[in-house]
Amino acid sequence: MLTHLNAIFGTRRTRTVSNNSQRSFRPLRVESLEVRDTPSITIAETANLSPNSGSVDGSTIVVITGSGFTGATEVTFGAVPVSFVVDSDIQITATTLSGTGTVDVLVTNTEGTSANTAADDFTYTSDVPTPPVIPMAPSVTVNTGSSLLDVAQTQTGGLATFSRIVTVELTFNTAITTVDPAAFTFSNGTDTVTNDGEVTVSGLGTNVLTLTFEGTDSTPGVEFHSLADGIWTLTTDLTKVHSSDGAGEGSADTNNIRRLYGDANGTGTVDGGDYGLFGSTFGLNDQDPSFQAQFDANSDGSINGGDFGPFGSRFGTGL
Repeated sequence: MLTHLNAIFGTRRTRTVSNNSQRSFRPLRVESLEVRDTPSITIAETANLSPNSGSVDGSTIVVITGSGFTGATEVTFGAVPVSFVVDSDIQITATTLSGTGTVDVLVTNTEGTSANTAADDFTYTSDVPTPPVIPMAPSVTVNTGSSLLDVAQTQTGGLATFSRIVTVELTFNTAITTVDPAAFTFSNGTDTVTNDGEVTVSGLGTNVLTLTFEGTDSTPGVEFHSLADGIWTLTTDLTKVHSSDGAGEGSADTNNIRRLYGDANGTGTVDGGDYGLFGSTFGLNDQDPSFQAQFDANSDGSINGGDFGPFGSRFGTGL
C-alpha cells in the first residue's frame, strides 16, 4: 500500500541544513500535454480554367480552380509569368498577357509546380466574339434619286418643304433583313400612313430602305403617290426592324417632313417664285427634259389644267 502511494504522490524527502531546520520537497507533476501539428503545404493542382480561351492580345481574366494555391509564388501561361491574385487555397484569378496557340497554365508554390494536365490548357484565339449589330435610328432623306429634288430639297429633319413627296429613304447602321407591318408610320396629327398598305418597302438585304407611297387620291394621307399636304413625323419602330442579329430597340422619330403642293423651291409658301417655275413647265410631259415632276399633282405624266387647279388653290398659302 505504501509503495503504491509513493508511486502516485512521490516520497517525501528531507534534508538537514545548517540551522537545523527542515524543508520538504515534492517532485513536479505534469498535468497535461498538448501536441500541435505544423501546417503542411502540398504541391498545387490545377483542375479547371474559366474561360479556357481568350484573345491573342491578352487581358483575359481567367479563374483557376484547384487546390494547394496558398502560398503560390508564380502562375505561368506557357512559361510566361502573369499577374495573379490568390483568392483562396482553391482559387486564383490571373490576367493573361499576349500569346498564341494552346499553352499550359502552371501554378508554383514553395513545394513545387503543378503537374501538366489537360485541365490546364489555355488557347489564345483571334476569333473573339463580336457583339450583335442591331438596327439603330436611321438617317432620313426625302425624294433621293428622284427628279423631284430641287433647291433645298434634301430633307433630314430640317425645314425644307416639298411640292410632292414620293419616296423616303432610310439609311441604317446595318443591313436590314425583314420589317414587320407598321414598322414605319407617318402621322400629321390627323392622318396616319404606314407600311401596312399605303407604303411599300424596297432594299431589304441592304442598309438602305426606300419607302414608296402607293395610295391614290382616295387614300387618307396620300395623294397620287405622294404624302398629302402637312407637316409629318416619321416614327420608326425599331423593334419591328430586323437585321441578321435581331431586332432593334425602342423607336426613333424624324420630325418636320413637310409637303405643300406647289412649293417647288422649298420656302414653305407657294409664291411668285413657284408660279414662274410652274409656268415654265405647263403643257410639258415627262418625255420633255424641261418637265418638272414636282408640279404633276395627279401623277399623270404631264403638267396641264388638272395640275393648275390644285396649284391655284394653294397660291399664297404656306405651312
